[in-house]
Amino acid sequence: MVVINIRCPKCSKNRMLSIDEEQIKFKASGLCLLNIDENFTCEHSYVIFIDQHYNIRDYYDFDYNIELSEIISMEKSAEIIKDSDKK
Repeated sequence: MVVINIRCPKCSKNRMLSIDEEQIKFKASGLCLLNIDENFTCEHSYVIFIDQHYNIRDYYDFDYNIELSEIISMEKSAEIIKDSDKK
């Protein structure tokens, strides 16, 4: 188990993150991207880039966060349009 200190790129709040080395898959570049959900460190969600030595290389914060429940599938959208055309 590796413990790293992560920092929110928006508000700079810190929190320790435990990482199980067996669950991490590094890309050919030697980096791994980890999504940090909102309310883990603070109210923001962001991505951290870590290298194979578990050093944080960069952070990326999102402009928008859309919940999956808010997204209507293309099939459902087509059904809604068909139903409205019948009326």
